[in-house]
Amino acid sequence: MKRRFGIVMPVSVLCALCWVARCFGEQTEVMTSSQLLDRIVRMYDIANDDGERCWNELVARGSGILPLVCAALANEENDVIVGRLFGLACEVNGDRSGIREIAIEMTRGGGQRRLVAIGALSKMGERSDCVALVPLLEDPDESVRIAAAETLGVLGDLDTAASMEAALKRIRVLYPDREGWKDYSAPRVEKAIRAIKERERSMSGGQSFSHGGFAGGVGVAESALSGVSPGAASGGRADRAVGGLGGWVIVGLVVLGALAIGICWLSVRSR
Repeated sequence: MKRRFGIVMPVSVLCALCWVARCFGEQTEVMTSSQLLDRIVRMYDIANDDGERCWNELVARGSGILPLVCAALANEENDVIVGRLFGLACEVNGDRSGIREIAIEMTRGGGQRRLVAIGALSKMGERSDCVALVPLLEDPDESVRIAAAETLGVLGDLDTAASMEAALKRIRVLYPDREGWKDYSAPRVEKAIRAIKERERSMSGGQSFSHGGFAGGVGVAESALSGVSPGAASGGRADRAVGGLGGWVIVGLVVLGALAIGICWLSVRSR
């Protein structure tokens, strides 16, 4: 009888621990898209295992998350989180018209989110968005002028290039080079115009339009979105500890199970 108890007890404890671990795993797997997105938004830094898992799972769920991202963008005031949400939307294919409208509206505002919105349009914008971007070529902020030029170089067509050439003349009047100061936006506008014309010539030969950038790459616009995804960001020790909690719980349960089996075995031996 004692021997039978010594066998049944450890097996029962081990089965109970396995059931608890299985329930814990199922609980983490059934998070809704809203819960995952809320977790991404609330994290101080997403450069950790938990942030990467939530990000990749949201991307894998596809276009169904885009309305959630759109709603979150409409109510978000933190520029860092705005960039994070735009970066997530850029990785998901689907109807992003609502998100593009928010991005265009943000380009008319102020702060860092203007550059983030322009950078997002460089990755998911359409040619129809160029109408809203051309006036930014004359913005007082040089970084905004450069980012707008780069994005127009990605999205624009020959009509856009003509509007940019007219804006370029005004840029040279508004922001002329002078001693000790040089305007770097005009050369970027020129480069974008050349890129559009070269692309249009290649498309006339049968190639289709794609977000391929232009000679010199997307600098300011692209860098505005850098570091918003788990793969591009760095740091995050505090979140890493939270994200690894599930693994430590399972390890702890296994250790407790081993201790329980050892105690039961010793008690049987002593009898």
